[in-house]
Amino acid sequence: MKITNHRARGAVVFLVAFVIIWTRATTRLEHGFLWAEDAPIFILQAHQLGLRAILTNYAGYLHLVPRLIAEAQRAIVPFSATPYFFVWCCAAITSGICAYIAFALRQITPVAAAFMGLAPVLAPQNGEVLLSITYLQWFLLPALLVLLWEAVFESQGRRSLPRAIAVALLALTGPFGVLLVPIVSIAIALRRLRSRAASINWPILATYFVAVAVQTIVMLRNPQPPKGVHDIPWVTWMIQAMFTDFLPSVIATTTAGYLFAALVIGVCALSRTRLVFACLLYLGVLIWGLGVTRVAPAVQIAWFATGARYVYPWGIFMLWTLTLSIVTTRITLLKPVAAVLIFLILLASGERFEAQLLQQWEIQSNATSYHVTVPPGWSIDFER
Repeated sequence: MKITNHRARGAVVFLVAFVIIWTRATTRLEHGFLWAEDAPIFILQAHQLGLRAILTNYAGYLHLVPRLIAEAQRAIVPFSATPYFFVWCCAAITSGICAYIAFALRQITPVAAAFMGLAPVLAPQNGEVLLSITYLQWFLLPALLVLLWEAVFESQGRRSLPRAIAVALLALTGPFGVLLVPIVSIAIALRRLRSRAASINWPILATYFVAVAVQTIVMLRNPQPPKGVHDIPWVTWMIQAMFTDFLPSVIATTTAGYLFAALVIGVCALSRTRLVFACLLYLGVLIWGLGVTRVAPAVQIAWFATGARYVYPWGIFMLWTLTLSIVTTRITLLKPVAAVLIFLILLASGERFEAQLLQQWEIQSNATSYHVTVPPGWSIDFER
């Protein structure tokens, strides 16, 4: 197989991504894994509500993909195997996401495309979002971004129906489809300004906007007000969470964080990927800001500590835009600088990853019911 073949590249990235997941979370794959809402929300409601659970909101929005996984378990998998079924579904979906990103990015070098495909499993995280159907939406975000980018800029020769189905599923899983509307609208406007005759995959985009409309209605009917805009040093905390913390701990000082931020922004701004970077920076700041306002009392969030999931996408975005800067810049000096920045992010990622910690879960049963206990100490009871 040649890495220049798109399907072969996707297959290779799928395998490499799975190996990375296995290396980082061996315990979860071998012993099964359940976490928090997996039990009282997805398992319990699937068994109590049946198919109605699929369209039941949680936290103010729909979670279609996790609901479908839970329904599949209820319908075809013995309940005792649930922790293994959930974790292996997440592993397959996550590896598939990595493979698809590498497959879809055909306008850049094969190595860059493969690395960007692996970014979701290489980006710094503490294991909070890894192999959990509760947090699967955080892995689906980069896949949704790539699918929408394809629809706007690379619509020719791509099959619409499977992509439209995927876009609908992802936009109805979590709030990210709604948050992406400004970016998608800007992309469409730029594409049309570049050429009125530009080919845009309108069926996929129509599917996206319909799914977003449905999710928006659900969110409006089930508002989740923030816990308060805290009296906090917004800029200082943002630089700390989005830049300083992505440095290896030995050099993660305030001064180094500001320098790192200036270098990342400067490298991306001087390359041909500046607009992509601006959009992803907006999205990263927005997600981080939502995380800060959802935590009370006020506390600094970090990818290796409290609120890790709210900073995880930004790590992917930095790896993406720095990689694109290397392959698109006309300034030779920027390439080694971007490569060093990527290396520092990967060092930080490897230094503080903790997903190998064993998370205890327990399923007890009798003739009439199940009792399930999952970390961090949540439990449910329901009839067999």
